[in-house]
Amino acid sequence: MILSAAVLTLIGLVVAGLILTSLYRNSVEKEFDRRLESHIEALVSDFSGQTVEKEDGEALSKPQNPGSLFSIPQSGWYWQVAKTGSDEVLFSSDSLIGSDLQLLQVGNNRGDIDNALPVNILGLDGETVRLLLGHINLPGNRAFDIAVTGNFTVLENDIISFRSSLILTFAVFSLFLVLAIYIQVRMGLRPLGKIRAALREVQAGREEKVEGTYPREIAPVVDEINVLIDANRGVVDRARTHVGNLAHALKTPLSVIANEPSGNKETDKKISEQVTIMRNQINHYLARARSAAGLAAVGTATPANPVIESLVRTMQKIYQDRGLVVEQLPGPDIIFRGEKQDLEEIVGNLVDNASKWAKSRVVVSTDRKSSNQWILTVEDDGAGMTPQECETALKRGERLDESVDGSGLGLNIVVESVALYNGNMKLERSDMGGLKAILTLPSVS
Repeated sequence: MILSAAVLTLIGLVVAGLILTSLYRNSVEKEFDRRLESHIEALVSDFSGQTVEKEDGEALSKPQNPGSLFSIPQSGWYWQVAKTGSDEVLFSSDSLIGSDLQLLQVGNNRGDIDNALPVNILGLDGETVRLLLGHINLPGNRAFDIAVTGNFTVLENDIISFRSSLILTFAVFSLFLVLAIYIQVRMGLRPLGKIRAALREVQAGREEKVEGTYPREIAPVVDEINVLIDANRGVVDRARTHVGNLAHALKTPLSVIANEPSGNKETDKKISEQVTIMRNQINHYLARARSAAGLAAVGTATPANPVIESLVRTMQKIYQDRGLVVEQLPGPDIIFRGEKQDLEEIVGNLVDNASKWAKSRVVVSTDRKSSNQWILTVEDDGAGMTPQECETALKRGERLDESVDGSGLGLNIVVESVALYNGNMKLERSDMGGLKAILTLPSVS
């Protein structure tokens, strides 16, 4: 934005400089031409005065120089009087030092003095001179051309000097103008930067809405953002309420079915098994629904390390009879962009699964991947799995060993939860000899 404004400003100044230079040139040329016209008028007046006195045919005398510059040799200021229709020069200025002006290429300018057009020609010394022609008719059908030139090189130097001064002035002016634009844009965009920082605080869960004082032009936008945040939270809260109500509405009939004997042990066993499966399914999908609702909430953030530490301590107590060591390696402070319950479910399932298969040790570690992603790693020193077994283990309900208690849903639940947060999970062999689970999850920068 600043760059485009600076470019447009520079283009405008260049155009303005060209226009001003052109106007200045036209102005000085007109003033120069008026000066030449005044010299022609002086010569015509002097010549006409002699004509009145010498109508008897006596030879005409040389007119007086209209200015001192016409006496300096090769000054570029020349005049001469010649008979119309011939190249015979009657009189010329001292500055011509006996030479003649070459007028063959300016025949179109011959005419009345009021209609004469100035043109540029080469002078005696190769300099550029500006020529103006005048014409006078005398009694006795005598006609004369009067030519006057001025040194146009001096005028060209003045124009070049003006252009140089203009470029320097505009360069300094453009520098200050671009600086002013930069300051104005930076000052004008500062409230937007403040809004951006406030939104980050909301997104990180440290603030509930955009706070602060803003210019009246931006204040309505801030109000609308806060309304949108409130509406978003309202939608999420209602979704969670509906999910809870649905859970209660389904669990109560299931409890009645499970506790209502049919009189047939085989039938009761079948009903109990199916009710258990339905409860697991309800709990699973209601948990997914709550996670999806949590993802829609703005400003949901959870410190990861306290959650992991708590689960590690819990698993250590649960499996202490086996002499299992469950530990968390030191890592950076991570803020998980999501619900605490989801993080507990993800870490809990992974650590529990690793603890079941580990021989003596389970290690949990965290690290940053980028400004908005982090890596959770859980590994053990168990038997591990082949690449084919790793792929199978991630499928829903698949169990590779029935000797260990479980439904086969743990890793699949983790995969689904990670996918809800646009993360990913992979299994590979650990350097400890067992299985290593690597998860990429979103974080708050």
